[in-house]
Amino acid sequence: MRRLLRKSAQSIILLICAYLGAAVIGPLLPSGAGAQAESGTEIRLISGPIHYDFLLPSTEEVRDRFGFANAAGVPIDSPAVEWIVVGWGASQFYRSAESYSNIPLAAIFRAVTGDHAVMRVDVGGPLPPDAPSLTLTLDDQQFALLLDAITEGLSEFPTGPVHYSDAGFTETDAFFAADGRFNALNTCNEWISDTLALAGIEFGRWTPAPFSIRLAHWWHQAR
Repeated sequence: MRRLLRKSAQSIILLICAYLGAAVIGPLLPSGAGAQAESGTEIRLISGPIHYDFLLPSTEEVRDRFGFANAAGVPIDSPAVEWIVVGWGASQFYRSAESYSNIPLAAIFRAVTGDHAVMRVDVGGPLPPDAPSLTLTLDDQQFALLLDAITEGLSEFPTGPVHYSDAGFTETDAFFAADGRFNALNTCNEWISDTLALAGIEFGRWTPAPFSIRLAHWWHQAR
C-alpha cells in the first residue's frame, strides 16, 4: 500500500510539472495572424485573483453590442461607465460564491474535470494607474472581429442571451450562458488567447494560467 501511495504521489507530481511546463511553452507558440495595430482602439487584459478578463472601452459600438446586459442589471449605458468587463469561466465555479475566497471544493473539482461555460459581464469606471492590466491596440477590423468573437460565444435563445440571476461578484455584474465547456485544458485564460486569435491578434497557442497570459503578451506583443 505504501509503495502504491508513493507511486501515485510521484505520478501526480509529474503530471503537475508537465502541466506547468506546457503552460510556459504554450504561450511562446504563436496563435493568430499578426501584431497589434500602431493606432486604433485600446483594450486591456485585466488581472484578477486567478484569471484575466477583457476590458473593452465603453464606446457607442461596444455599448450597443452588450446592450442585452442592461436587462440583467448591468448598467451598460451609465455615463459613469468607462470600461465593459468581459470574462469566461466554469458555470458552477463562477456562480457558486460571491468571491474567490469561498469557492466550494465541489465546484473546483467540477471546473477541473469539465463544466458548462458562462460569460460574466460587468462595468467599471476610470482605471487606476497601478491596475494590473496589459494593453493591446486593435485596428477597426481587429476590434470588430474581437466583438464578434465575444458576443457570438453566447448561447442565445429566441429572446437573446440566457441570463443566470442566482449569482454575482459585484452589484453590477451578470452571468450568461456561453458556448463551450471549461476544463483544466480549456480555461478562462485560454479563452482570452482563443478570442484574440479569432480577432487576428498573435498571442500564445495555449495559455491556461495568468502567468501564461503575461508571458504570451510579452513574447508576442510587448517585446
